[in-house]
Amino acid sequence: MKFDYQNSLGSKPQPLTQQRWTELTTSELVNRAVWDFQHGDAKAKKRLPAVMWQASFGGKARKNENAEPSGLYMLDLDHLEGNTAQIASTFMKKVNECGIMLIHTTPSGHGLRVVARMMAAQGFSTIGEYQLWLAAQLGFAPEQVDTATHDLARMSFVPPENYVHYLDGRIFTMDPECTIKPQNNIAPSPSVAKPKSTADTATTADTTATASTDGTLQTHYQGIPLTDIAKRLIENIFDTEICEGNRNSSLYKLARVFRYVCDFNPQVMAAAIPHYGLADSEVMEICRNTINTFRRTDMPPELQEVIAELHEEQAEEQDEDEANADEAHKNLSLSLADYQKNLPQLPPLFREFVRTCPPDFKAVQLVSMLPVVGALCTGVRSTYLDGNAQSPSFITVVTAPQASGKSFARNMYNSLTARIQAQDATNRAIEEAYRQELKKAKNAKEQPEDPRPCIRLLPPSVSVAKLLQRLDNAGGRHLLTFAEEIDTLTKSNRSGTWAQKSDIYRNAFDNAEYGQDYMSDASYSTITRVYYNLLVLGTPRAVSRFFNDVEDGLVSRVLFAEIPDQSGKRMPKFGKFTASAEKRVDAIVERLMQMKDCYELDYLNNAIDEWLEQRRLDFLRTQNMALEIFRRRAAVVGFRAGLVAVACYEAAKIVNNENNHTRYIRRVKDFALWVANYALTALLSRFGEKMEEVQRDTAPRKRTVYTDLFSELAATFTSDDLRACVKRAGSRSPIRHIIYRWNQNGMIAKVEGVNGVYKKITNKKDH
Repeated sequence: MKFDYQNSLGSKPQPLTQQRWTELTTSELVNRAVWDFQHGDAKAKKRLPAVMWQASFGGKARKNENAEPSGLYMLDLDHLEGNTAQIASTFMKKVNECGIMLIHTTPSGHGLRVVARMMAAQGFSTIGEYQLWLAAQLGFAPEQVDTATHDLARMSFVPPENYVHYLDGRIFTMDPECTIKPQNNIAPSPSVAKPKSTADTATTADTTATASTDGTLQTHYQGIPLTDIAKRLIENIFDTEICEGNRNSSLYKLARVFRYVCDFNPQVMAAAIPHYGLADSEVMEICRNTINTFRRTDMPPELQEVIAELHEEQAEEQDEDEANADEAHKNLSLSLADYQKNLPQLPPLFREFVRTCPPDFKAVQLVSMLPVVGALCTGVRSTYLDGNAQSPSFITVVTAPQASGKSFARNMYNSLTARIQAQDATNRAIEEAYRQELKKAKNAKEQPEDPRPCIRLLPPSVSVAKLLQRLDNAGGRHLLTFAEEIDTLTKSNRSGTWAQKSDIYRNAFDNAEYGQDYMSDASYSTITRVYYNLLVLGTPRAVSRFFNDVEDGLVSRVLFAEIPDQSGKRMPKFGKFTASAEKRVDAIVERLMQMKDCYELDYLNNAIDEWLEQRRLDFLRTQNMALEIFRRRAAVVGFRAGLVAVACYEAAKIVNNENNHTRYIRRVKDFALWVANYALTALLSRFGEKMEEVQRDTAPRKRTVYTDLFSELAATFTSDDLRACVKRAGSRSPIRHIIYRWNQNGMIAKVEGVNGVYKKITNKKDH
């Protein structure tokens, strides 16, 4: 049998031998990781090696498209009550007749994994059918089966040796007949699968699957359920609801497009499309009538679009076990270029825009959208680690040389703010009418009442007084400024107003109060909270001129982005929205603007807290003061990005009439942590050295010596090891002082039960 394994998530798949299996199941790594996982360390599971029993990959990446079926399949039985070893013992009498090769308890300790070989006599053509059949033989109902393991690339984490209840050594040498095709790795409907025969053919239009010429049942196209394709087609090509009066014509139109993924089989078509109350025979007749009509040489573009969308969504919905993004969150060794190349899973709305960008612009598009989308979902809030409420407030500055394609942001800005622009136009007309009436007034009694119109999109050149007035009239909603050239801001901040503007920008990030109080009635006096987002673009020199003081607190509040150097490259080409994508964007934007929700995001706070702890330990090891200063604000930016992601998922859920909250939790965390890392990396890259220069007057010698000593030591070391390092370094610092300082800073911990032995702390759980 040919099947692969991975030493760790993200590593290259390689063939698994019996010797290597024995080494893994008996290794300290596996046993320790399982123990840690069962004792509260959720991430310990990701340290386990994993086997892809169902396929090999020929040295390529672990993806379904690279998978070669092995002839084996897995059955997952999760959340079992009772002793898993005892339950496994009841399977032994079924081993031979069911082709079972392996039974073991899963790392959680509460589930069983059964690996069996396919048998041609059973006549099944999909993994899902085999799984349901085996479950039935072992006495389990269909709903007890984890059907998420139907895809060939699915992993199975390696258990400790004592978790293995049965192993047929032939699993490493046999070459069973494989009865499935890669494209058929699909899950059937949750009913007990039955072996097929020539008699098992569909007889009615409402049958869930129909027999094709080779005896197999087509319910999917390229791994996508036909029902999902039909549903998305309906959403994309019909502007009005399908109901009595237009059912026949609408289904005919749908079938003419849909037939291309059904092999022009009317039974397959009738089984997959909704009937909208029509009789089965009537729907079948509609499908038959489309078969012999004019056919294109290629698939209709609207169908191609749907297939592409669903493929992309499938890729984004990989199981949590397949994600290895956490590893990137643990270290700060990645460059800005690394983060630009490795984006997180994107929330709705972000996904639509980023999808249209060439590779060099995807990350920049993402961070450029944050202040704009933040202004759209201005009504959402959440409580941060420190107990303070956070709003979706962002200041993003994009840096790029001249003629580097910065105009991409204008298209995004106009598209997302179209509704606000229309509202502002109406309110500016009201404001102008009020001014004209004011001019006509002869005295105070005749003056009209100020309508206080809300105008949210402000030009870069705005006075402090006008800005305060706009904030006052907005009633807590975010204002937004888009400046295509940062020099415009620089010019507007001259003539002695920079100090005020700088304060406002800082307060905008903090949502703090700001105001002025003048004696003259002609001057605008108010105190208001500042909800003000900015998206600013500029050349490197212009950005440097604007941010010339790293200590004023504004720098650390800004999310800096950088378009990669385009010198010598071809002109970047941006894609356009399809009609259906434009509809989805518009619907989500509308919903975001209606939101007034306060979310409890404990899972996000926990992720941010852990990220902060990792950055604290990074500081203690490196003594990089810029890192220490910038990390806290970067964490806030990341948290707010997570809040925006939640708003987008919730908006899409309502728009699409979905109800699946837990699905996006991991994606929200990954998105937030990616933004936090990006923000921090950008700050360190641009301002790290300047900030270090400012901080160099604080005992640089001692910090350097201590840092060098710490890095020289092994993960576990003794007092004698440290003493030898101190001697080599020529330091006179007493050993006990160094130990005390490292211990106080959370860098080391004493190994219990052993005198004079210490271990380095790499995360909280090492304590």
